[in-house]
Amino acid sequence: MVWYLTGIMRRLTRREGVLAALACVGLGACDGHLNKEGYFTKGHLQYRVAAPDPATWQQVKFAGNDLAWIARTSAHVLSVNATCEEHGDPGLEVLTNHLLFGFTEKELKTRQTKLIDGREALLSNYLAKLDGVPVEIDVAVLKKNDCVHDFIYISPPGRAAEHRAQFDRLLSEFTAERG
Repeated sequence: MVWYLTGIMRRLTRREGVLAALACVGLGACDGHLNKEGYFTKGHLQYRVAAPDPATWQQVKFAGNDLAWIARTSAHVLSVNATCEEHGDPGLEVLTNHLLFGFTEKELKTRQTKLIDGREALLSNYLAKLDGVPVEIDVAVLKKNDCVHDFIYISPPGRAAEHRAQFDRLLSEFTAERG
């Protein structure tokens, strides 16, 4: 997965002059599609997220994730994933650390808890490197209905504010159901 993301990062760099944060280790969209009401369904799980504006974000597919988008004019990445099988029962901090495999020089900047869809979630902000390239990473992780839900926002360092509102909207409008 890292080699695939590195290739995309290099393509973005040539096109935009910015080596960016496609460090979606643990991210990626299967055949991720939202229906008209904004719901994603896999198996017995259904969840709703606020889809980013298609004029600003291009949906992409990364093996192993449900939904992912890349900003059309910059090197920002959003992703959403749910794992409902074989995740055990680790704490939110352990799950967050798992999402950061592949990154080096990780520096935790902030960490807080927040209610998302009625459950306590762990939100963490890191500065890190992927293949030597600096990135800023925001990660939110929660457990609900025997599933682990993770949200990741990656940006070039110092540029997270450019699309933070979209990440916040993904979190605030998220709802999950399990049938």
